[in-house]
Formats: sequence, C-alpha cells, structure tokens
Amino acid sequence: MCDTISELHVTKHATLRCQQRGIRREDLAALIFYADIEVPAGDRAIMMQVSRARARQLNLGDGLARMGAILSEDGAIVTVARIHNNRRGRAWRRGRN
Repeated sequence: MCDTISELHVTKHATLRCQQRGIRREDLAALIFYADIEVPAGDRAIMMQVSRARARQLNLGDGLARMGAILSEDGAIVTVARIHNNRRGRAWRRGRN
C-alpha cells in the first residue's frame, strides 16, 4: 500500500489519537505496510491489523500486533486503536457512554 512514512495520508483525528495512545508514525507505517488482517469497519472503511503470528515472523514485536488502524475507502487513516484481548477475541475499546 505505501512504502514510506511520507506517503501516508493521516487525518487530524488519527494524528491526535496517535499522540494520545503513544503510537509513533513509524509504527503506524509498519502497521499499514505489514497488515495481514482486514476487517470491514462500516461505511466502506476497513480495519487493518497485523496478526501476532506475522509480527513474530517479521520480528516486529508484540506491540504492533496490538494496534489497528481504520482506513476510509480512499485510503486515508481515519483513526488508530489499541487492540485488547478478551474472552470474545480481539476487540478495540468503544467510547464511554
């Protein structure tokens, strides 16, 4: 999808979320480049993730496998999230009510 950090189109919202969640731009680029899981996220957007097996295979560390990015249909990174493991599988936290 992209080869360098400068090719990423990151929205202001995603930039803010990266700052809040301690996700570096280099990690975000690696996530998009090595992602092997794509899940529909609604409104024609997709959530991209790196599986734990692929992260181990590429020696990327477990931290990358715990991140996800939502991309719009035009390829812009809309937001990023930390993925949490729970009894129902991998999920990201929803906003508080």
